[in-house]
Amino acid sequence: KPPLPYSAGTMIELPSAVFISGELARHAEFFSFGTNDLTQTAMGISRDDAEHFLPVYAKYDIMGENPFSQLLPAVQEMISLSLRRGRKVRPDLKACVCGEHASSPENLDFFLAAGLNGLSCPVYSIPMIKIALFQKLSARQA
Repeated sequence: KPPLPYSAGTMIELPSAVFISGELARHAEFFSFGTNDLTQTAMGISRDDAEHFLPVYAKYDIMGENPFSQLLPAVQEMISLSLRRGRKVRPDLKACVCGEHASSPENLDFFLAAGLNGLSCPVYSIPMIKIALFQKLSARQA
């Protein structure tokens, strides 16, 4: 029997994983960015408690968008840094995003610019994100 094709990768969910991405890429063939956990740990805010304080933050213009749907610049920078470090060691490193951020069309420009290879999102958001992705890619080819 021929061996089953497989690849082995790792989740990048903590800021510490971002900083050692080069070392991780020596062993991992892909990175999957857990953006909800990255946001939570990088910003020091709990996703479980967000509905209690985010409306107040928005009211007083402390934080505009929900950081668990719209990627914050700090989290974008962590993803970019991780990809740079990982792809320096493994140029063919694949990368994807999993979680609610993958469901938001507002994040697609960043995902495409960062060179991500895939999105993993809740099933109910697949039609919407596929349409938005098609529109973005079609606009780029025009």
